[in-house]
Amino acid sequence: MKNVTIIFLSVVLLSLFLKCSSDTDSKTKEKENFELVVYEEPEEEIKEFKVANVIPYFDNGKWGYANKKGEIVIPCKYNSCSFFSDGMALVEKDLKFGFIDTTGKLVIDYQYMEAHNFKQGIAIVKHNKYKGVIDKNNNVLIPFEYEDLQINDDKFICFKQNNQWGLMTTEGYQLINPIYDDPFFFENGFAIVQRNRKYGIVNIAGDEVILCKYEKVSPTRNSNFIVMIEPTYNEKLYGVVDSTGRTIFPITNKEIQEVINNNFIIKSDGGTAIFNHKKDTIIDFKFSGIRAGNTNLLAATSTGQWGFINLKGDTIIPFKFWDAQGFFNNYAIVKNGGYGMINTKGEITVPFEFDKIVYADKKIVRVYKNEKYGFYSLEGKKLTECIYDDIDYSLDGNERFMRDQGNLDNELVFGEFINAYAVVGINGRMGAINKNGQEVIKPYYHKLSPFDKNGIAKASYMYRSKLINSAGKTITNIGYESISRDEESGYYFLCLRAENENKGQNRNFGYFNLDGTFYSNAKNGTVEVESDEDIILAIRKEYQNIINNLKTAKKGNSSKIDEDITATLRANRMIVTNKDKQLSYEYYYNEKLNNPGPFFILKTDKSSGKPKHDRFYYKDSKIIRWIDQSGEHRAVANGPYAPEHEELFKARFFFAAHANQLIIRNSTHNQEIEKIKKLVEEINEAISQGKYKKGDVYESWEGSGGGGHEEYLEDEGRTIYRHEHDGSDYSGGSSKKYFKQGKLIYSSGEYSSSVNLMGAGNYASDEISESSSETFFFSDGSKREYLKEWADGGYILFITEQ
Repeated sequence: MKNVTIIFLSVVLLSLFLKCSSDTDSKTKEKENFELVVYEEPEEEIKEFKVANVIPYFDNGKWGYANKKGEIVIPCKYNSCSFFSDGMALVEKDLKFGFIDTTGKLVIDYQYMEAHNFKQGIAIVKHNKYKGVIDKNNNVLIPFEYEDLQINDDKFICFKQNNQWGLMTTEGYQLINPIYDDPFFFENGFAIVQRNRKYGIVNIAGDEVILCKYEKVSPTRNSNFIVMIEPTYNEKLYGVVDSTGRTIFPITNKEIQEVINNNFIIKSDGGTAIFNHKKDTIIDFKFSGIRAGNTNLLAATSTGQWGFINLKGDTIIPFKFWDAQGFFNNYAIVKNGGYGMINTKGEITVPFEFDKIVYADKKIVRVYKNEKYGFYSLEGKKLTECIYDDIDYSLDGNERFMRDQGNLDNELVFGEFINAYAVVGINGRMGAINKNGQEVIKPYYHKLSPFDKNGIAKASYMYRSKLINSAGKTITNIGYESISRDEESGYYFLCLRAENENKGQNRNFGYFNLDGTFYSNAKNGTVEVESDEDIILAIRKEYQNIINNLKTAKKGNSSKIDEDITATLRANRMIVTNKDKQLSYEYYYNEKLNNPGPFFILKTDKSSGKPKHDRFYYKDSKIIRWIDQSGEHRAVANGPYAPEHEELFKARFFFAAHANQLIIRNSTHNQEIEKIKKLVEEINEAISQGKYKKGDVYESWEGSGGGGHEEYLEDEGRTIYRHEHDGSDYSGGSSKKYFKQGKLIYSSGEYSSSVNLMGAGNYASDEISESSSETFFFSDGSKREYLKEWADGGYILFITEQ
C-alpha cells in the first residue's frame, strides 16, 4: 500500500511539473513570438512657400515694391501694402483699402475699410460695418451683411451674424445656420462645434449628429468620438459615441484613451480594461492601471509594481518597476529608484538615476537631476550633462503664472527639438543645441525663438532683437523691437520704434530676405544697442548724484517692515536693514534708468564679522552687471529665480512695504476696516444659507469673450451683494461688491489685460498684466485700496488711501 501511495504521489508531482513546464514554455513562446507593432502618427504637412520675386519696399515714408535686386518696380506711394497673392496685392491709402495687379495698376479702387488678400479668386472685404466677398472684378459674390467671415477651405466660408457662427459655400449658399459660438473647420466630413459653451459634432449637411452637451469632444482614428462631461467641479467622466450620436461606451468612466488597432483603454471604479470599438473585451478589469504609447506593448499594474503586456494581457516584460509609461517606438520611460529607459527586451538604455525624463523629440529625451536637465538619445548615448535650467524664462512672470495655473499649454518649446535644434538656457541666458548635443549658439541672449525651417531664429539682447542662423551668424544687426515672419512669402518683417515717438509710430521697418538683404530705404536702417559699458557709466554717474544730494537732504521717512527689518527712504536712496541676518541693502532709484525698480543695489553681508558686498546694476528692469562678494564679475541673468533677479524683486517689495506702512501708520480708518471685514463675512454666510433673495442675473458671451453679473437683495429690495465678470480676447476680470443699506462698503477684484500694437505688415502684443484689488469705502466718503500687482515673478502689495 505504501508503494502504491508513493507511485500515485510521483505521478501527481510529475503531471504538475509537466503542466508547469508547459505553461512556462507557452509564456516563453508567447514572449518569443511577440511582434512589436508601432502606430506612427502622420507627420504634419509642412506648407512650402514660394519665395516672392516682388517685395514690399519702404521709401520716404511710403510703401511700394522692389524686385529681388532691390530695384523699385512699383512706386512707393501707399501707406501700407501686402505681398502679392493670386496675382493681386492689397494696398492702403487714407485708411481705405484697394487692390493692384502685378503692373501696379489700381484694379479695385480704395473703398474698403478692411480687406484680405485674394485666394482662389475671391477676397473677404469690409464695407461700412459689415463684411462680404468679392471677385477680382469687384463683383459682390456674398453681400455685405456679416459681422465676420473666415474661409474654411476652398469650398466653404464660416460667417458670423448676431455674434454666432454658421457655414456657407463660397457662392453664398447657406449650409448651417449661425447658432455656434466659434468658427469651425471640417475634417473627414465632421466638425467640432461649440454652442452655449458646450461641444458637439456637425456634419457637412448641417446636422448636429452629436448634440452640444459635452465639456470636451475629441476625434478618434475610426470616426468615433471621446466625449467628456463634468457633473461636479472636480469630477470628469468619459464615454465614446459614434458619428451618428449612438453611445458605444457610456459616459461613466474615469478615463478613456484610444490605443493601437482601434482599441480603447477604459478606467472605471472597478479597474482598467481594454475594449475594441465593437465593445468586445480584449483585456478584462484585472489591472488597476494601463498606459499606452504608440505600440502594442502596454505598461500595466495590478499590485503596485509595473510591467508590460501585449493586447492579450500576456506578460512580455516582468512586473518589477516602480512606475512606467507606455512604449513609444522601441523605448519606454520606467522608474526603479530613479527614472531611466528600457528597450522592448527589457534592457536598460538610460540609467535609473534621474528625477524625471520627458521626450524632447522622437529620438531624444530630456533627463532631469537636481533641478537641471540634459539630453540622452533613446539608445542611451549621453548627449549633454545636466547643466540647463529647468524653467522657460523666455516666458515673462505673468505667462509663467498662467502656465502653472493650467491656463497655458504645459508643452513648452523650451528644451524641445524643433527643426533639428532645441533652445536651452543657463543662468538666464539662452542658446541652442543640435541633435548631437553640441551648442551651436552659446547661451548669450535674453530671449531666443525656436529656429524655423529655414534655420533662422530671432535673438534678443536686452530689449532689441536681430536674426541669426543656426551657425550663430548674424543676418541682421541687433536693434529691432519687433520681428515677424511672413508665412506666405518666407520674408521677415523688422520694425524699430523711435525712442521719442509713441508706441504706434514706426520709424524703421522693412523686409529681410534669407540672405540678409534689407528691402527698405528707411532712415536708421540699423541701430546699435547701447553697450553695457555705456549703461554702467550712466548708472555710476546717477549714483554719484544721489550721494551728493544726500548731504543736503532732509531726514528720511522710516518704517518697520517686519520684526527685524526696517527701511528708511531719503533722496532716492532706500536703506533696508535686516538685523536678524545681519544684512543691509541700499537701493538707488531713477525712473529714466529703471522704472519701477532700482537701477543699483548694494547688498552688504556682515554675518561673518567682515562686511562682504554684492553690487547689482540694472537698466530697464534687466540686470547689466553683477559683482559678487569676492569682487568677481558674475554671469548676469534675466531668469525668474536667479539671485540678482530676486534682489530686484525684494527692492520693489521693500519700497511698496515702506509706503504701505506709512499709510497704515497714519490712518484713522483701521478700526472701521475691521468692522467692514466682519460685515462682509456675515453677508457671505447669509447668502450661503439662502437668507437673501436672488436678484438680476445676466450672461452675455461672444466667442472667447463676454460678461455678466448676479446680485442678491435685502428685504427692502436694495442690493447687498453683486458679482460682475467680464472677459474678452485681450482683457478680463471679475469683481465682488458688498453694500450696507444700499451704499457700497467693500469691493474686490481680479483683472488681466494685454495691450496690442499693430505695425505695418506685422502684429505685436505687449505683455499680459495681472492684478487684484481690495477696496474699503468709509462713512466719511474716503477709501483705502490694496492693489496686488503681478511683477517679475511675484506679487507686490501697494496700498493707497484717499
